[in-house]
Amino acid sequence: MNFGTIKDIYAKFLIDSYLTESNQKSKHRVKYKNFIKNITENSILRTQFIVYKNIENGYFPSEISAVEYLKENISLFNKFTKKEIIRENENLANKLIIAYKAYTIPGEKIDSTMALRKVKDIHEAIGNLITLEKTAENVNRIHESFEFTKNWLLSPKTISEDVKKPSINADKFLTIAVDKYNEKYSTLSEEDKKIIKTIMSNNNQEKEDMLKIMVKESVVLINNALKQYGSSIDVKTKLLEAKDVVYNLEFNEETYKDDISKIYDLKKSLS
Repeated sequence: MNFGTIKDIYAKFLIDSYLTESNQKSKHRVKYKNFIKNITENSILRTQFIVYKNIENGYFPSEISAVEYLKENISLFNKFTKKEIIRENENLANKLIIAYKAYTIPGEKIDSTMALRKVKDIHEAIGNLITLEKTAENVNRIHESFEFTKNWLLSPKTISEDVKKPSINADKFLTIAVDKYNEKYSTLSEEDKKIIKTIMSNNNQEKEDMLKIMVKESVVLINNALKQYGSSIDVKTKLLEAKDVVYNLEFNEETYKDDISKIYDLKKSLS
């Protein structure tokens, strides 16, 4: 079972915990906390979590640097056997299936078993490099996976990515903001006013510019927090997941209220 796919499903639970009504928040956060607990207590899962994140977010303009970085990350698994890695991934996947069988993954219209079969190309490539034995039968797949992952590291990462956005009660956010505006206009920050203005605006370029600004500012805040608290594996993993959420945002007119509300709450929590 591919670790990257499992990680992404749990990340959806974390995202959804910030976007759903109060009676669902605790359920989704418990799911994610249990996932983090499994990660922190298991050296194989913890190593995979860090390596997948390193590669997913990595970029090197030099092919030599990209190759060396990739080799260094994959070499971290030399102390584990392939069977041990596969077994731990299967155990983690089984916990997801057993605990949430037929539970709809946030943003998906399928159950957890089906969701686990959807593997991103980069996740499949990393998984092959980590779990495939070096045999004559596997040598081509391993080589292809290495080349694919190397080219991934040579490609600059963009903020936009083709992902489904979980739903949020954006109208509730707008109502609260407007009520606050009417109650005491002077207490609103300039950022509050700009957000309200863009939500009400018909100018898509203005909306897109605001989203990009907030995403960039959030990334800076997350990076600063990583420098300050990165020594704690628990805090680091949560910050990396938050960064993953930010990088998954792209402008979409239909989901703009949802997205700007999400990034607004995230940015406030980091400030």
